[in-house]
Amino acid sequence: DEHDSDLKQDDGDNDNDDDDEDKHMFADLHMHLHEGEQKHNAYSAVAEHDLSALNWKPLAPMKRARTNLAVSSFADNGKEYIFVCGGYNDGESLKWCELYDFQNDSWQDIPKSLYRHQSAGCCYWQNGNGHQQHSMIAIGGYPEAKVVEEYSFYKNKWYKLPSTQHNHQFLPTLWVHSDAKMNPNGCGILVCAGNRCNLKPLNDRTATGYVEFFDKRESIQKWHTLYSLRDLIYFGLHCKIDSKDDDGRRVRRIFR
Repeated sequence: DEHDSDLKQDDGDNDNDDDDEDKHMFADLHMHLHEGEQKHNAYSAVAEHDLSALNWKPLAPMKRARTNLAVSSFADNGKEYIFVCGGYNDGESLKWCELYDFQNDSWQDIPKSLYRHQSAGCCYWQNGNGHQQHSMIAIGGYPEAKVVEEYSFYKNKWYKLPSTQHNHQFLPTLWVHSDAKMNPNGCGILVCAGNRCNLKPLNDRTATGYVEFFDKRESIQKWHTLYSLRDLIYFGLHCKIDSKDDDGRRVRRIFR
């Protein structure tokens, strides 16, 4: 596949000094605007806002119009990409996925996800050392609020991971926690937070949802609940950990 050859392990060579690297990082700060929903119409337009130049410029449009999509950007071996998954169009939740290459200003199709994802969360995950371990994770959304999928760039294929314990229905936040002491083999821990947009008060747990984590190295292969977001808002990081079957010292380190 065209993108597989580019997604290789970084050789680690970096001859730039710290000052040049900082300037380059500032120059590369961008905000990307994807299609929106206006009067129930989905669009494929994509624009880039350069925070240093304070201007917008259009990028190549996506191949398929959509709204309420999951989107994540990442860099690999010096190249930058945008990954989009699912969304909504014409009364239907979607499975379509695409990958944008900044260098070529072009989109290419990725195999469709196994499940439909509208307003889902996604992130880039390096779950081990080597270019064969690079993948994207899609979690939740509508209608499958607990479904977790992994797309392997190396195998060009989607795989189902264990479902979360709680619903993550509307644009959940998803990130990877990496710690050399906890993850010596480079396998980061997946963390997911949030459920859905709700006007109920914060004393209703369904209004904000839960924080959960998944460690692929565990033989038990399940998600573990850390906190309810309600408790985090009111009591901070010293609130009670909901999960009783985990090593408390290990999970606390994720938030400290």
